[in-house]
Amino acid sequence: MHDRGPVKTHFPSNQRIDLGPKTSYTEYTLLNCVRMAASTVVSLRLPPDQAERLRQMARRLGRSASEVGAELVGESLRRADFAFIEFRNSGAGRQAYIQGTRLAVWQAIAVLRSFEGDVPSKAAAHLQWPEAKMHAAVAYAKAFPDEIEEALQDNSSFDFEKLSRLLPGIQRFEDFQK
Repeated sequence: MHDRGPVKTHFPSNQRIDLGPKTSYTEYTLLNCVRMAASTVVSLRLPPDQAERLRQMARRLGRSASEVGAELVGESLRRADFAFIEFRNSGAGRQAYIQGTRLAVWQAIAVLRSFEGDVPSKAAAHLQWPEAKMHAAVAYAKAFPDEIEEALQDNSSFDFEKLSRLLPGIQRFEDFQK
């Protein structure tokens, strides 16, 4: 068995449980039963080509077609509820992004917080965005604070040492000025 570190499992209540490498099969099965019991089965019909694409995506991700389908439906509902929000694959998995930009919502919130008083108009001007996009990021972050805070914390955990292990040969900007 490969130690891939803790696996984070999302429950509908947004409660997170970390499954470490020493989690027993019984514990894992019990947690999956609890998670499945907290969900609702909805049957839907897909054209054969879409069903095959869903199965292919699930195989690529190492997950079941049901899990991937549920995630895609959830993302679609979020896109319908929040203007300027779309979902993309990233190194950290699927994340909410601001439509028409290269920034994830958590990155837009990080820019916003760098301005004293968290003023959306200042952050929008800095990014050369319409103010509505920054307000969309704020609205999404308010609706899903755990998701955004976790991404911000993950980002802030990277120091130069950790980054240089991921990107061998990188240099600090200050080193070029010497």
